[in-house]
Amino acid sequence: MVDVGIRWSAVVDAPLEEVFAWHARPGALLRLMPPWQPLGVVAEAESLRDGRAVLQVPPGLRWVAAHDPAAYDPPHRFVDELAGDPPLTWLLSWRHTHEFRAEGPASTRITDTVETQVPATLLRPVLAYRQAQLAGDLAVHARSRQWRAEPLTVAITGTDGPVGTPVAALLSTGGHRVVHLVPRAPRTDGERRWDPDAPAEDLLAGVDAVIHLATGRASATRRLAARAAEAGVGA
Repeated sequence: MVDVGIRWSAVVDAPLEEVFAWHARPGALLRLMPPWQPLGVVAEAESLRDGRAVLQVPPGLRWVAAHDPAAYDPPHRFVDELAGDPPLTWLLSWRHTHEFRAEGPASTRITDTVETQVPATLLRPVLAYRQAQLAGDLAVHARSRQWRAEPLTVAITGTDGPVGTPVAALLSTGGHRVVHLVPRAPRTDGERRWDPDAPAEDLLAGVDAVIHLATGRASATRRLAARAAEAGVGA
């Protein structure tokens, strides 16, 4: 008989409130997605209480993870379950309970309970990856706070690429504000129009640091660096 569903527990070296806050920030879902899974993040949940995350599932299906407000108990628990239209909901059930308990002033036990028909052998490496990734990210954020305790505002080019996407998510889960520099009209408040040939004078207004990850001409890099120097921005 194949074991289905799973209960997985581990301890990370970070305070309870910090661990829960990490999960609630933009980029958390992206950081937790194993690279071998053929899933894409279409939209993250705006709230762990009652938001909905959307994943792209081959071949062109969408997985909607709906958070259960009745189970929401910050900073100790949130729950998401498979929702949305068929055919996925015809074939599969899924309820994922995320629980958090302080093991001390600077450590937290995380317990994932997944109720589903998916075999435990498939879920185990996914949960192991997620908790290792979380522990690593929390350690990075702890080291960065030794340099500066206050959050930064960081402008990044190339945030739709294979390097820029995870870097932006790492920063935002650490509580930093990420400004996406895009070579098109902005679609959200977190984007600014960046013209590689003629960067606007106020492009980096209010920015503490800039990370240039977009591919392109060296001249565009020089112009962006000049704007950063004029604005007194770290690069």
